[in-house]
Amino acid sequence: MKLRPKTIEIGPLAIIDGTRIYRVVAQGDTDLILVSVDSDAEDRNLQRSELAQRKDDGTLQVVEGYFLPGGSIAGKKSRYRMLGECSVDIQVQALVDLAWAQHLDECRSKTGQPSLAHDPLTSWIDAEHPAMIVKLAPVLAHVDVDGERRKNVDAEKESKRRKNRRRTVIDAPGATALRDNLRKLKAANWDVMVLVPGWENCTEGGRRIAPEVRRVVHQVAVEYATEKEPTFAGLRRKVKTALWEMKERGEGDFPLPCAQTIARIVRETPEVERVIGRRDIKEARQKLALVGEGPKYTRVGEHVTMDCWKMQVMSLYKENGIWQLLDDRVKEIIKPLRIWVALLRDSATGCTLGLSFSMTESTDAVMGAQRMAFMDRTDIARYAGATSDWLFPVGFDCLETDGGPPFRGHEFWMAGVSLIGHVRKAAGDHTRLRGGQERHFGNIARGYLPEFTGQTGANLIERGDYDPQVRTSMVVDAIANGLILWTVDIHHLTKPKAPLAQQPRRKFLRLFNETGAKPPPSKEQLRMAFGIEVERELGRWGIRHANVMYYRSRRLEAYLQQHGPQTVKIKVDPLDIGQISVLLGKEWVTVGGPPELDGVGLTEWMAYNRELERRYLAEEALDWPTVAKAIRTLEAMSDKGIAESQIRDLQITKSKMIKLVGSLKLNIVYDDDPRARKTVPSFTGGTLGRVVKPSGQQPPALPAAVASSDPMSTQDEEPAGLWGLVSKDD
Repeated sequence: MKLRPKTIEIGPLAIIDGTRIYRVVAQGDTDLILVSVDSDAEDRNLQRSELAQRKDDGTLQVVEGYFLPGGSIAGKKSRYRMLGECSVDIQVQALVDLAWAQHLDECRSKTGQPSLAHDPLTSWIDAEHPAMIVKLAPVLAHVDVDGERRKNVDAEKESKRRKNRRRTVIDAPGATALRDNLRKLKAANWDVMVLVPGWENCTEGGRRIAPEVRRVVHQVAVEYATEKEPTFAGLRRKVKTALWEMKERGEGDFPLPCAQTIARIVRETPEVERVIGRRDIKEARQKLALVGEGPKYTRVGEHVTMDCWKMQVMSLYKENGIWQLLDDRVKEIIKPLRIWVALLRDSATGCTLGLSFSMTESTDAVMGAQRMAFMDRTDIARYAGATSDWLFPVGFDCLETDGGPPFRGHEFWMAGVSLIGHVRKAAGDHTRLRGGQERHFGNIARGYLPEFTGQTGANLIERGDYDPQVRTSMVVDAIANGLILWTVDIHHLTKPKAPLAQQPRRKFLRLFNETGAKPPPSKEQLRMAFGIEVERELGRWGIRHANVMYYRSRRLEAYLQQHGPQTVKIKVDPLDIGQISVLLGKEWVTVGGPPELDGVGLTEWMAYNRELERRYLAEEALDWPTVAKAIRTLEAMSDKGIAESQIRDLQITKSKMIKLVGSLKLNIVYDDDPRARKTVPSFTGGTLGRVVKPSGQQPPALPAAVASSDPMSTQDEEPAGLWGLVSKDD
């Protein structure tokens, strides 16, 4: 049965004229239409001027509230008042269901009958139906004629139906529905709202918005409306955070309204609604349309994409921060800036496996993101504050890029071909053909960047009169580390909107368990692909680089005996200086250093050297056993320090490595080094190593073998920073 309201609006007002009570069913510009609640009174119209006059002299009373099924006025906190906010068809159906459930419960309480089994309950419903029609007559007063014909019915049923026939009966409920309604009402202490479909949803006529929630929405909306491209969904995320903070402070646990409810609240603030709703539906739609159905990937690492994107938010560069983007010659330009992010994404799962940041769209940033994809990222995720792990490294079968300037360099292609084997450029070099990657950048712009002030928009024309530089408040470290946190704990754990879609992290683990993945490259392969190539002297003590002596290789000894001391090329992986690759003739050979340095990064090793310099500033040299003991002492470095070291190592270029190594002021002496002076005094008596004792005199000059040491840098030491991505020397 389809119900229609008798009037356009049923208002929440009651007019009490002496002993008679009228219900306001419609409000016009000049008069009110009143329906009598008493059976002996007639309906009437009341002029607004008469209402105001009689209200002032006290002969007429206006009460705000809703009516109970018996005709009396419900209190302001009554559940029937909430029911009165629903549409008429919902009100009628709820009252009918309530009356049947109450009658069933009353009969069972008095006589113990009927049984709740299907057949006895159906027989009882048929017997009680005529009496219930009479009892529900007041409810039928709000049901008008139905002027629509039924569709898809046979001719016999259609001939029995008369158009515009007055509805004087209400269909009896089924046994199952009545039994369920009775159970729900008794469980909710006879709360009529449990009979309203979707009553828990505030947009479906359910719970009222608490004043505290309404106040939070207004406060957040006024501030959020000043941001670039505000949306109701973005405002809802802000409100969710504010409500969570109220809960943490013990100010109450309030449910989060849906976006439609927030939109209704915002419309009470015209200036906010005008800003947030200024874009029409065409502009709100996705600009990049789909270009047919692309290939489907079902294995982790089967296909990955890389691209660079200039983040649409201004950030402040901090010299001593972690993500150090500027070199010494441009550090005086301290002003708001936009940084680039290089991102590597798995096509089968949508997981982000590598990130790097830079001031420009550079090859160094692309190489850093690619190198991160092949390393253990757990410490980096913990440093950014993530709770879940950043997955584990896997190998790739195919890498696809857009062919931009960062992907045209020799270093990128050689690294990609040597580790992956198949590197290709997107067909047509069009962004629409890389929909997954471009949509992910859009997700970052819509889901992550709105958390910060200083958004810029896609271009200056779109930005309009909004000045992002004035609104800039976050430093580069916060923007970069926040993106890592958003990626690991939000993007990887958020279910896409597509039907039957899985969270990226869960899909990654499921596909890995089902189909496996290509193993990640070995240390030697990574060093050959991403290692920094420099020249060093090969002598009978081995090869010295960054205060490390590399000598553990029979091939190196045989080559030295055959060809003698000479200058050779080596490759150093800043993430693992325990081994290097040496070019002997036409072949690269792995040469190991002290076993204690296996897996130690260059930045971490430099920190050890800085600590030794601080402890023994006056000494010229330390022997290796003392250094080994110091390393064991310093190995308690926190996870934060390890993560910072890994991020710094990802950004080390050849010029930066030469500068860092050349800044070392303390020389470590190994037993096989001809410079090891066996007769110098030792603090430890030789048990744990020998340390040159300060004598107040200038230490003797080193032997001629010193020429094989790393050249001293003439530049000042670079301040401690994490992301040193760009240098004009590269």
